[in-house]
Amino acid sequence: MVRVITKGLARGFLDVFWWLCIIIDGAYCTSKNIHRMQKYESGSIGEGDFVGGQPSTRADVSMPGTVSRSTFVDMLAAQSINRGLKKAERTRYLLLSKIAERIRQNPTGRITVEMLLNDAGLSRGTFYNYFNDVDEGIYVLLALFLETWNEGRPTQRSNQDFFKAIYATNLSYCLRYEENASFFAAFSYYASSMEKLLDLRNEINASWAVRTIRAVERRFQLTMDAAQRTYLEGVVRMLILMSTGTLEEYYVYQNAQLRAAFRDAHELAFALSRQWYPALSNPAFAMGEMVQYEALRRV
Repeated sequence: MVRVITKGLARGFLDVFWWLCIIIDGAYCTSKNIHRMQKYESGSIGEGDFVGGQPSTRADVSMPGTVSRSTFVDMLAAQSINRGLKKAERTRYLLLSKIAERIRQNPTGRITVEMLLNDAGLSRGTFYNYFNDVDEGIYVLLALFLETWNEGRPTQRSNQDFFKAIYATNLSYCLRYEENASFFAAFSYYASSMEKLLDLRNEINASWAVRTIRAVERRFQLTMDAAQRTYLEGVVRMLILMSTGTLEEYYVYQNAQLRAAFRDAHELAFALSRQWYPALSNPAFAMGEMVQYEALRRV
């Protein structure tokens, strides 16, 4: 059962990172249903149309409305007492909530079966009905976290400026990363010893890059050849690594230089958006970059 669940999580997991490709289409993907871990149905996508344009200073960016946030541990705890679920499902959520509480307190701390049993008031046999060991429980939890941490984002249409759309999405991402930094820290920590997590991260990033380029083609109504698409996918992959690495340094490791440069999530989101915008706003970007590279190589 656990292996079936993690397989489903891996599929749904990819939708969380429709970061730029979603806003390029002017759409926000509805979240999956956390109430049924075994069932991952397709989220609905709304289509919108952004007008072009780019603000030149921070003052040009109007702040979006309040971003709705939810606590992952609280979500799990609420499900563990949800009488609308079967007892087995509630127990699974209870165990996951106890793992999550331990990670929130200490992302790299040691977690044992005994700790979880004491926290949950369950028997050893009950634990092994759901997980083969603690590592499997941690893997399921982290996969579920990255599937549901964006829970509650509404489907919406917008005609706002393209850069502002990128900025608003990045701001939402930064705020949610800030609130859940301990789980991202745990992901980084356990990924070093869990090959499955590394594979999952690579799958996410690859899918994210491909979907972003498809969205660029749809938005600007163009078709790239294989070489152009491959090049731009590589550029997007670098931007993904830059963004996630920056957020990790800023929120997990509290990098002093980054924190001195960007005082809060708003300024950090603006800076990230300024890196993404040039690569995605120019339909001829891939072609132009490739020509420059070929010219440089011939020198």
